Amino acid sequence: DLALAQKPSISLSYHTHGEIIIYSWRDRPEAPDQQLILSIATGIAQRIPSVTGSGTYQPTVSNCQNGFSRCWMYTVAGSLEYTVECAKEFIPAGEPALQIADQHMDAALYVLERVHDAGVTLHITDAITGDPLAAQVQIPEIYDPILTPRTSDSLHGRFDRIVLPGVYNFQITKDGYQTEIITNIEVVDGRPTPVDVQLFPKAVSTQDILLARQGGNLLINNLYPNPFSSEFTIEYTLYEDSPVRIRLSNLIGQTLMLLDQNDQRSGTHKVLIKTREAEVNLQPGLYFLVIETSNLRITKRLIKG
Repeated sequence: DLALAQKPSISLSYHTHGEIIIYSWRDRPEAPDQQLILSIATGIAQRIPSVTGSGTYQPTVSNCQNGFSRCWMYTVAGSLEYTVECAKEFIPAGEPALQIADQHMDAALYVLERVHDAGVTLHITDAITGDPLAAQVQIPEIYDPILTPRTSDSLHGRFDRIVLPGVYNFQITKDGYQTEIITNIEVVDGRPTPVDVQLFPKAVSTQDILLARQGGNLLINNLYPNPFSSEFTIEYTLYEDSPVRIRLSNLIGQTLMLLDQNDQRSGTHKVLIKTREAEVNLQPGLYFLVIETSNLRITKRLIKG
């Protein structure tokens, strides 16, 4: 229950003995995340020296045929679990046991760092209310029907998954909502890639959705690239003539850029924003882009790489 509620990205289970790192599942057929799973298992193993002082632990594949927790954690809970078989004996003596524990610290820290490295973090919300949604997320490049469907959490609408650097596509589904397809999301080393997802209820037109937002007349079509380097583009649709103000601010609400678009005609618009023209030098980190019309204000998160 705890694993299903918390959905840990990676988990470690310590046992004795053998000086090996066991990972899921068998090599043939390969797990959808096989390359990722093996790369992390190797990273853990290489950071733990053998008690003999010669060499390190070794990654070893599991057959996953005997109900091991590491296999259930991956297929059902969506967690990359590794069994760390410590030491050369079942019950090491007190002093050697403390030494073994100390030798495992680098590997444990590596696992914590890997959680905040390459991956994706989706924020899934209702397009009308902005409420977080528990939705099913499928990544075709690493999909297998044997895996229990991965979902975002209902409290925050968050979906976190560790992946290797590359380009991925996403299919987000939820009963009562239109399916959302997001393509060509690039994941790079060094940080999880954030993706904002808005799901629209079924049997409702886009214009009706906007009217449901207390008469809102604005739809954000796209904001890219995100993360950005020195410039980004925002595309939006106005459903009636309206003045538009675009404001870039930092985490404490300080306005860094302000663009008044004056009165704009209804239709789709595209604005290129060059952050080199900001009043202050933008450092890497999180920023907020606020788009205001005559009767609606929408805030979007932006990451500067």
